[in-house]
Amino acid sequence: MLLACCGPQGVAHISAFAQWPQPGINEGHTGYNPLETILGAGNVGKLAQEWSFSTGGRIASPIVVKDGVAYVNSADGYLYAVNVRTGTQMWKFQTFTGNGVQYSAIVSGAHVFVGCLAGGNSRQNGICALRTSDGTRVWHYFLDCNCDPPAGIAGAPVVLGGTLLVPYYQSNPSGKSVLQVLNGDTGKPLWSYGYPGSNGGGPSPAAPAIGNGAVYVGEEGSHSVCSVNLTTHQEDWCLSTGDDYNSIAVWKNVVYVNTYDHGVFAFNASTASQIWHYTPAGGNYSGTNDPPAIANGKVYVAGVGFGGNLYAIDALSGTLRYSGSPANGSTQSSPSIANGIAYVACDSGACAFDAATGTPLNAFGIAGGRQSPPVIVNGVVIATCGANAACAYAIKP
Repeated sequence: MLLACCGPQGVAHISAFAQWPQPGINEGHTGYNPLETILGAGNVGKLAQEWSFSTGGRIASPIVVKDGVAYVNSADGYLYAVNVRTGTQMWKFQTFTGNGVQYSAIVSGAHVFVGCLAGGNSRQNGICALRTSDGTRVWHYFLDCNCDPPAGIAGAPVVLGGTLLVPYYQSNPSGKSVLQVLNGDTGKPLWSYGYPGSNGGGPSPAAPAIGNGAVYVGEEGSHSVCSVNLTTHQEDWCLSTGDDYNSIAVWKNVVYVNTYDHGVFAFNASTASQIWHYTPAGGNYSGTNDPPAIANGKVYVAGVGFGGNLYAIDALSGTLRYSGSPANGSTQSSPSIANGIAYVACDSGACAFDAATGTPLNAFGIAGGRQSPPVIVNGVVIATCGANAACAYAIKP
């Protein structure tokens, strides 16, 4: 039984916390928290800011939450661990030197994994495993291709149990872009998968997704999505989307793909066949790292079309259920779904919609966030607020 009370800042505190440890909440990136019961249509309009945490750079990658700690990766070159209840910094770890695009951290067990410069060496663009307790580094790994320019991480990793899968890009013709699989406890390489496009191809910026005993990867050079068997380590199939930017979510036996300008696809994972393809009438410009969310028989995509609306598509047929528009501006991130509410970063800050109808329910926060979807855990919404800060919102007691 979940017992709720309220901490000193008014944030709902639950004895058994829901977790959001990876972008899209899980290894399938479904973006759906089925455990949320505190926030709903009746009170989401009453959300108020609890705290704001500022960094020295843009926050564009997804924020993740585990065990009451929010992990915020900033373009200022640091990963921050922030107490969800109070908004205080617990620790920070320098990932890179100087400003730059940061991919999301992910959490599994006692480790948080994040892209980093191994040993501070600019030629060792790798992955670091940190202790969640204090941010100290346990191990680091980089792909030594013995080439120039060196290989580098090309997207957020994904974790399943104790196995970590990291997309690497090599632009040198003598190298090959790979999905490197590591032991999450030790950093030891286990196996790798070579992206089929090499020599100009490589991973899509969005993280791979896992389901049905396979990892699904987006690939630039061949404009495709490929299924790689986690047992045999062999490629089972590749299907074309015609797009370089493929953002993937997996639910049951279906692989859903949001592309930059070729619409939304549903593929049958067993038969390697297309189930449906939906293209908005106004075009599809949804960004480069915006996986769909899947909940209650619908596929949700945001930033689709020139209007930047929230789209809900029937998960079985591909038929449009609705297109909902924010009160001001457009959507700016993947959706996150919890207790009948669809949350999305938008021009005005964060926006909440009725997930069944697309009716706007609330717009809150501060404008300027982009591509970092809201996280909803235990009655708290964590979202970017302005370009360089993260904020928590809850219902005041």
